[in-house]
Amino acid sequence: MPTQPPNQFRAQALAWSIAMNFVFSVAAGALLGWLIDWLLGSSPWIMLVGLIAGLIGGFYRFIREASAASKATTPSRTPPQTKAPASPTPDADQKPDPREETSPH
Repeated sequence: MPTQPPNQFRAQALAWSIAMNFVFSVAAGALLGWLIDWLLGSSPWIMLVGLIAGLIGGFYRFIREASAASKATTPSRTPPQTKAPASPTPDADQKPDPREETSPH
């Protein structure tokens, strides 16, 4: 059996976790709706509402968790920031150039 690096195992486990959260959200919504339908005798309307609610909740969690996982595993595309060199300060014995001064008028 070929060995895989630990990071790949983590990525696969995270992907399966996200997928199973989606599947179980949909199944839980449908099961809860079916149970309420069975108790009230209103088959299949509440089960369909539960299924749709499970789909919406599952998609919401799927997108949120997948985007968080993507941000955590993708390297930043911006180069590291470097400090700008300090601007030169005039020496104490050097007088400022009067042409660079701006007047408030």
